[in-house]
Amino acid sequence: MLRAVRVVLANGSLAEARDLQKMLSKAISTVRETGKLPNDVRVGLAEKGEVLARRIDARRHYVSETLSYDPHFLVFEFSDNKMLHGRQVAIISDFQKTVEGGESGVKQMIMGAGKTTVVSPLLSMLLANGKRLVSLVVPSALLEFCRGVLMAVFSSIIQKRICMFHCDRSEDVDIAICDRIEAVRNEGHILLTKPTDVKSLILRFVENLDICNDRRSKRNTAALQKETIELGRVLEIFAKGVCMIDEVDLVLHPLRSELNFPIGPKNLIDFAPHRWQIPLHLLEGIFISELQAGKDGELTPPERFADSALAKDILKQIAKTVADGTRELKMQRSPHLVLLNLEFYEEKLKEVMCSWMSLWLASEHVGRSFAHEREGTIDGGLSDAEVREYIRQVAAPDSPLAKRVEMLPKRDVQMLNLSADWLSIFLPHVLQKINRVTYGIMTDSQVEQALIKQPGMPMTRAKLSIPFIGKASKGSSEFAHPDITIGLTLLSFRYEGLRMSDFDAVLDLLVANLESEPGVAAERPTAMLFKRWVEGSGGVLATRRQELQDLTPEELAAARAAEVREKKVRILPLHMLERSNRRQMNELFKLLRKNGQVVAWYLESIVFPEHLRFQEVKLMSSGQDLGGALLFKERIGFSGTPSDLMPRELGSCDFEPGSEGSIVHTLTNPEVVSFEVFGADWTVTSLLDRIAVGGFHALIDTGALITGLSNKDVAVYLLGLDNATVPHPTLPSSFQGVVFIDDEGSKKILLRQTQEVLNLADCGIPATSRFAFYDQVHTTGMDIQHKRDCVGAITLGKAGFEGFTESMLGDVCGWLVLNSMLSDRLQFNVLQTQNLSNIWRKNAWNTLMEKYALLQLPEIVDCIEVFKEPIDFKVLDKVPVPRGLLQIVQGRADEYTKCLGIVEEEVGGSYMRYSLNSFKGSYGGL
Repeated sequence: MLRAVRVVLANGSLAEARDLQKMLSKAISTVRETGKLPNDVRVGLAEKGEVLARRIDARRHYVSETLSYDPHFLVFEFSDNKMLHGRQVAIISDFQKTVEGGESGVKQMIMGAGKTTVVSPLLSMLLANGKRLVSLVVPSALLEFCRGVLMAVFSSIIQKRICMFHCDRSEDVDIAICDRIEAVRNEGHILLTKPTDVKSLILRFVENLDICNDRRSKRNTAALQKETIELGRVLEIFAKGVCMIDEVDLVLHPLRSELNFPIGPKNLIDFAPHRWQIPLHLLEGIFISELQAGKDGELTPPERFADSALAKDILKQIAKTVADGTRELKMQRSPHLVLLNLEFYEEKLKEVMCSWMSLWLASEHVGRSFAHEREGTIDGGLSDAEVREYIRQVAAPDSPLAKRVEMLPKRDVQMLNLSADWLSIFLPHVLQKINRVTYGIMTDSQVEQALIKQPGMPMTRAKLSIPFIGKASKGSSEFAHPDITIGLTLLSFRYEGLRMSDFDAVLDLLVANLESEPGVAAERPTAMLFKRWVEGSGGVLATRRQELQDLTPEELAAARAAEVREKKVRILPLHMLERSNRRQMNELFKLLRKNGQVVAWYLESIVFPEHLRFQEVKLMSSGQDLGGALLFKERIGFSGTPSDLMPRELGSCDFEPGSEGSIVHTLTNPEVVSFEVFGADWTVTSLLDRIAVGGFHALIDTGALITGLSNKDVAVYLLGLDNATVPHPTLPSSFQGVVFIDDEGSKKILLRQTQEVLNLADCGIPATSRFAFYDQVHTTGMDIQHKRDCVGAITLGKAGFEGFTESMLGDVCGWLVLNSMLSDRLQFNVLQTQNLSNIWRKNAWNTLMEKYALLQLPEIVDCIEVFKEPIDFKVLDKVPVPRGLLQIVQGRADEYTKCLGIVEEEVGGSYMRYSLNSFKGSYGGL
């Protein structure tokens, strides 16, 4: 095998030398003919020469001076037909020693250094010895890619099965799951899974134990108890195994790795219906200003304020502020209105939104009278200025304004507090999000597919806005905070419109209401509401025959001519609609689906009352449970862009020497990187048009600017296969196809000639004739081969690049680093709370694992309580008293150390003191 590998290397070197010789001959001919050397030829010669030099200089880094070596390395080289690099051997050897020593660690490996193709497979082969389970945890976007790589490595000389592990709260547990996991361990195979599946396993085990200890629960059955024992056995196998984490910075991210299991009875959200009426009014002001921007004439207020001159004036101020923000690049209009700069919101937009909110509060008579008049005084309540001052910035508890607010009825105080929270917290938060990138509603087809995969999926995921990663919904996740859910649901439906299933629900309720009302059908309140919707959407309600008979021939001709001239859609009255007539229903659906009044009525009448029901307790798991010692005894991780913001028990990252400096040097080199600033009027299609004619070979959408199109749609557009009525720029004819990643994470290519979609590996098209599109979620860890002198375009999101020139690339890089530092500050605080919580969570977990087989014990109940977190989303009926994070964390520490009897032990106690003190340090201000 030693000789065979060397022969393969020598043959490869000869082939590279012949290719280099041909390239040199071609380059000499080109120079003689044109007098210059093209850039792609020069780059190709340099790269080919470097590859040849590395091959000639290659040596075996795993052979010691005494000529001893680990045969695993040789067998891997023989099966893979290439030699291992020195850095790869060093990392694998270090990881092997770390695991054998019962420790954990993280290392940085630069992009393209073989994390997925070399390190993961070889480490798996070394560690999967039949005595311990090797679990490879990768982000969901890389699951199929990693599976394909591992199967390719372990399907010939070295044979191992790649077993997928899946666990979801809404799916039944395989009764033989423990036997299957044991077989994977005993036979030395590899378990491949996603972070969510492991965290779901943990939470499902705790939830089952909680049910087993609730004698009143109908779910407390013999089958569930057996399932709980089975899950406990699986967790024991995991605990004695090794967890390998690829892209460790993503998997363990303190802010993005949390998984919640709400438990207990579902109750209607507190303070309904005002809970959604306040954000509905606030966002309506934004929508009106956005949709009517640039149009002549006055802005049209909502029906409630149709005759209010003040409302029209405030809407003008909102529209002007939004226009200023767009012009100054503090906001953007594509793909919809997005807030880019929080300072702009605080300094300018918040003030006009306060005026808009106080208008609604005044119409509700909020703050106009005190619950109890002070003795000897007659006071008419809060003035408009006081209301605006309070909702602009909640008053300090001991201020005169706070004392006046405390005298109001509780309902008024709740109104003011909720309005203040929306203006200061929720509104700027939701305005920064991009629809169908970070949030969105599932399409009808996505709901159908999800129900097939997860029959027990809660309908809240189908009816409310849910988290998105890139262009796909995020597993089984839902937003934890109801006000965020409300705000993003309102935005989703206004931007995307009603789905056909929503439209059917609207018609069902309209017809039911119409039938329950007295009077002539066409004059009933519901019929008149329907008429206003149709006319407000640009349609016209078909006139009754009696009304037509009353018109003169001239009036009748003029009415019909006006309808034809304005091309208005004619819709039958509500009581005459034929639901079975699909053409009629489709016309009505297209007319009403994005009407703001229809959307608001649907959400207020159907969705929010029925689906905004929340449980008051949740079970929570995060990346801390994977990176810490709660579940796995040994953990190893690697990433190209790691961070030290990781669980304390994982240790600090071993950064690759020189990598960060090399990256910054490359990104700030004008010979390598340039940038282009788009105007405020950019659109997704204008961006793609620029890419098509810009001489690029790849588009890497890190800024998530390409929205509203699937990855395949982007490929279709770039190749000009979209049958557009107006021609648009397309990629040059030299590109035979566009590579993209499908919804399952597989690499596909759309062919220009046949318009077929094939697997990239099967297409036979050379890298020189391919364009590649990386959507945001697949910009990390996805390997696609490119031509040597490939030029890629990378998008950046929230921008403030006014006046930048190529000589200021350092400023651009510095801006990006500054954004990372601001994010790291928040991550640090969250990580410290997770590290601190891990002390008592791990203590409770160890007790559960020791005694779970007994199922019902008071001690088990006490430990389960540690994993429960109260969810309190009630609106305060008094002036809030601020509590710093330090106070909250200190209270939790006092509660659980007392509960679990943890004293000032060597590790827990000292780290607890360190964590609490860290909140007072440079990251403090809490």
